[in-house]
Amino acid sequence: MLLSACMIVKNEEATLERCLASLSGVADEIIVVDTGSTDRTVEIAEAHGARVFPFAWDNNFAHARNESLRHANGEWILVIDADEYLDEQKKLGLRAFLQETSAEGVLVTQKNYMGSLQNITKIMPIRVMRLFRRGHYYSGSIHEQIAYSVEKTGKPITSFDLDLHHVGYTEEFVRKRAKSERNTILLEKELSQDPENLFHRSNLMAEYIITRQFQQAAELGDTTFRMLKRTPVQNWPNFAARIHLHWIGALWEINEKERALQHAAEGIEYFPWFTDLKRHYATMLMQQGDWQGAERVLMACRKQGDTKQGLIEFTEGMGTYFAAMDLGTVWSWLGDDIVARKWYLQAFLENPTLSSCVVQLVYLLPPVGDFLKEHIESRIVDGMTYGMYAETYAIRGIAGADGVIERAKAAFGASEMTQRAEMATLVQEGIDRMEAHVHESPHEFNWYLLGLRQLELGDEQAALASLAKGGVRGEYIVKTHRLLTTSDDARWGIQFVARDLAAMRCTNLLRKWLPFATGLHDVWLYLKHSPVGQVLEEVDWPGGTVYECEQNALRCFKQKDFAGASHWVAKAKQFSQTVTQVLLSCDVALANHDIQGARHVVYEGKKRFPESEAIKNASAVVHPQVNPVDLLNQMSNAQAAGGALH
Repeated sequence: MLLSACMIVKNEEATLERCLASLSGVADEIIVVDTGSTDRTVEIAEAHGARVFPFAWDNNFAHARNESLRHANGEWILVIDADEYLDEQKKLGLRAFLQETSAEGVLVTQKNYMGSLQNITKIMPIRVMRLFRRGHYYSGSIHEQIAYSVEKTGKPITSFDLDLHHVGYTEEFVRKRAKSERNTILLEKELSQDPENLFHRSNLMAEYIITRQFQQAAELGDTTFRMLKRTPVQNWPNFAARIHLHWIGALWEINEKERALQHAAEGIEYFPWFTDLKRHYATMLMQQGDWQGAERVLMACRKQGDTKQGLIEFTEGMGTYFAAMDLGTVWSWLGDDIVARKWYLQAFLENPTLSSCVVQLVYLLPPVGDFLKEHIESRIVDGMTYGMYAETYAIRGIAGADGVIERAKAAFGASEMTQRAEMATLVQEGIDRMEAHVHESPHEFNWYLLGLRQLELGDEQAALASLAKGGVRGEYIVKTHRLLTTSDDARWGIQFVARDLAAMRCTNLLRKWLPFATGLHDVWLYLKHSPVGQVLEEVDWPGGTVYECEQNALRCFKQKDFAGASHWVAKAKQFSQTVTQVLLSCDVALANHDIQGARHVVYEGKKRFPESEAIKNASAVVHPQVNPVDLLNQMSNAQAAGGALH
């Protein structure tokens, strides 16, 4: 017998069927050790021909794993969990490979999916030893390991291109289980017995972060890295990079930002191959407003690519589509939407499930329905992204939005996003049409959106009546409206309603409410690119951020207050320098008929932002191309006149 598939289970009826089906044609036998299922797990296993053995759970995963190994008869063991399944294509050559290899253990790829089953937001692959010759046993009560046993033989370890798709970290399954709480208890117990165990320390830090116990994770990171630094770097375990990543993440969360940035830069020196760490560092720089610093690090991520597979988990996309998406965000903040659009498109082409990229693309690309349908819509493969596409399409008011909404609903069903989209298309038809639609489809969400539009139009009585039927969000808007009409220093959070305000074209409300909003940074780019973006220019901002100063400068410029525009640009530079500031300074100089000043501004801008397409366009304006023949004629005429060409 060549291969035995071994697994331990408890109440796995939701995923077991797919797992066992994926073993067809690969495993000669399936060994299932059940630790106390009360659902259909055992019935499903037996229906697939598995040999099922009961086992009394004793809080030790190694004991349960080893019980399954004791019943195996195959020359090789494949260990798989019920929430995993083999890739149908990559499994095809496995048996032939096992018959030929002289290795003792085989590394394969476990692909951990994050987000929801409807919208996978992140894939974290990790190289794991799940194939090994019979005769080895696991150690460790939690995050049990077989590699130590295999390595002790001194025999070769190889790898095979096989993916184990793991859905256990998706939201649907995380909600059903208390894995982290259980794992934390077991790891804390293990660590009390073996406090120097770096592997347990690494896993416990991960569990602390999952459960948002950031202070504990940071403190554990402090002591663990002090331990690591007592040994030469070349002797550090490969998962030391993972420890470092968790450590700086925890430090950031407890607001020790300077330490986090310092240790992140230090970590890149220790682990230059770990793209995940570089992208995390770039994210922190972005949050600090260091856009150029972030851009340099992200370009290094793109050059390096994703972390190469080894005995460490890494997130797919850190050197590809996530880095490209972040570059789109960086250039949006810098003020060059041309370059931003390029990077958003690159990210989307590399991963069409990035719904946030789709939003920016629909706002930034030319509003040509055929182009969007051919190059964007045709590539969408999941419901969340399709819904966001339809919603943004409708909010922008592109022709043919009704058809997009219907196609999204036909492909993935109705959702809150398609509801928002439908209501957005009705805004242009007038309030009567909106009210008729809501009475035809009296969903809570529709009443809420109608109430927003009525409030925008000044019909407070009708708005309050509609918002009263609009559930929690309706209540929130009522409270916000009352608060802002009775208090001069009230504050409200905009993050959760920004899309609704844009969809209902609430420019009047935003003009009055934005100065009192919290969470603006999180929605600024969305609002800026949306159809209500002009409101940002109309608010008299206090100037507490670079983007507030720039909006003040833009407002002053449009009012022909060029001195005021220059003042606000100078103040913006105190935060960070951006493409927006270069363009505004150039415009002010041109408005003052200072062509040499405009050229100097653009020249300096090109040196600072050599990749900026917007500055290149400005350069073409202040340095118009001259026909060489015309130039020679001008020189001849100047010489004949005895003058100089300036």
